[in-house]
Amino acid sequence: MNYYYIKYIPLMPNPFQIHGWSLGIAWGAIALLMVASNRYLKTFWNFNRKFHALAGFIIAATTVSMALYALKTVGWALIINWHFYFIAPTIVLVLLLGAGGIMTRRTLQTS
Repeated sequence: MNYYYIKYIPLMPNPFQIHGWSLGIAWGAIALLMVASNRYLKTFWNFNRKFHALAGFIIAATTVSMALYALKTVGWALIINWHFYFIAPTIVLVLLLGAGGIMTRRTLQTS
């Protein structure tokens, strides 16, 4: 991918920065909101449940989409390094955590 610069300001953002910032916001700010809502909004059960589910979906969707974006950026090649060894299990755990949240909601609805 070619980058064109005007006085050292890139017109196209670096794809690795897009990947890093997106996941940093998802796992930093949105995850903090999830923890805070689950802890401090217990009295507002209906809003808390919907907000928590929406935030969890945003984090899971961002994680999967940015993983696919990163793979597309490097030509669908797995680069085996420390980042891969940490992130590959994280993606699986995020999907399992989301599935666990869905199962918990269904269990609470039927009881």
